[in-house]
Amino acid sequence: MHTQELAAGPHHAKPDDFDAWADALTTSCGAFHPVRSRAFDRYSFVGKVLPVTAPGARSTSYITTNCEHIYRQRKDVSRDDQDFFYLVMQQRGRARMCQNGEDADLGVGDMILLDVSQPSDFYYQDLSQQLSIILPRHLLDDVFRHKPVRSGQRIPGDLKVSRMISLLAASALSLEDPEREEQQAFLEALAALLKPVACVSELGDAPQQNHHLLRKALVFIDASLAQGPISAAAVARELCVSERTLYRLFAQAGLSLSRHILDRRLERCAISLAESRDDRPIALIADRAGFSDLSHFSRTFKQKYGVSPRLYRQRKLADDRDA
Repeated sequence: MHTQELAAGPHHAKPDDFDAWADALTTSCGAFHPVRSRAFDRYSFVGKVLPVTAPGARSTSYITTNCEHIYRQRKDVSRDDQDFFYLVMQQRGRARMCQNGEDADLGVGDMILLDVSQPSDFYYQDLSQQLSIILPRHLLDDVFRHKPVRSGQRIPGDLKVSRMISLLAASALSLEDPEREEQQAFLEALAALLKPVACVSELGDAPQQNHHLLRKALVFIDASLAQGPISAAAVARELCVSERTLYRLFAQAGLSLSRHILDRRLERCAISLAESRDDRPIALIADRAGFSDLSHFSRTFKQKYGVSPRLYRQRKLADDRDA
């Protein structure tokens, strides 16, 4: 994880290529759309992505740019089909990170957890450099004991835990050629340090009215799983609130609306697959849970449970026979 200084400025000898940088950003971090400013000329654009992990491992990158706006849309979330959080640490300049209706202004030393399964907007002032570390969702689930993750909110750099995280990252990223076990230990240590500032202790921490609305949304979602796609607009109409309020409601509880719907669909399928009396074809089980694309269902099921739907069913039936 060797780091190096990113020398970048408006008059460097070899100008950065906007399209090449945009491709590197997507390769490193997922589908994002940088907005090309009319103010950019041949020499004024700065854009660098410097991976600092083993080749091929999408884990950690330094991102330096003076691009004013980068965004990620809901269709990008669906296309990526990824499942992790970004820990973004502001190294230079200022940035505004927007997700789930929350705006977080970051200065040097500040950091934020962002959920890849949610749309987001990044706005930069002048030249900005960030360290982006990918934390798998299952890792945070394990460390947080499956309590919700509070994402999209600024973690101030002057907190003791923020300084500890920064020191850990700087120390770990100065090492060359770490073993896979060492990289895993580094990510686990980061997750443990994040727990005090990013773990929602209980759903009931929200005000009573929000708690009631959230419960109503969860009940509506469960009742609608078999009816095909569930849109944010449909849930918002059921609650008589705006979509913005709906997303904020879930975000305040540390939940992702789209991820919750997906998890509930997968859990319903897992229950059916484990039921010895349910001999329906896997495709029919997936369809009844609202999955219209069998390949997408199989892929996301394996991501959540570690095995294919077919193997999951075989193992559960074998367990029942042995019981």
